[in-house]
Amino acid sequence: MTRQEYMKKYKQSPEYKAYRKNYNQSSRRKASSKKYMTPERNSWAAMIQRCTKPNSKSWMRYGGAGITVCERWLQFENFLVDMGKRPEGTTLSRLADSGNYQPGNCTWHTRKEQWTERRKKGTNAREHSTTQTPSDF
Repeated sequence: MTRQEYMKKYKQSPEYKAYRKNYNQSSRRKASSKKYMTPERNSWAAMIQRCTKPNSKSWMRYGGAGITVCERWLQFENFLVDMGKRPEGTTLSRLADSGNYQPGNCTWHTRKEQWTERRKKGTNAREHSTTQTPSDF
């Protein structure tokens, strides 16, 4: 399925309609003001972007691979209640890599913790990269 076909189908889904409604009502107005751009909101916005926007450069690895955001988290306020403040030096991480973004499957991890988890699971950064080095052969 091409991005265009997926997007046409996705825009007709109830999830997309709920996202657009919530985005237009709360997030867009608030995000336009600098005081609302917090680390938590930035993480939330990036999560929404990579899972719901086919034009995102990360979409193929997230939304295109079937990873979704639970309906509750389509509103930033609910995401913040469930996840809490983002500790300094951490990013949003899913506990089950094939799982969706939802309460119970997400936490704040440092880059080092994410790398350690990736190594435990047997994947490495080169598998996710589009370039290869001589040592890859």
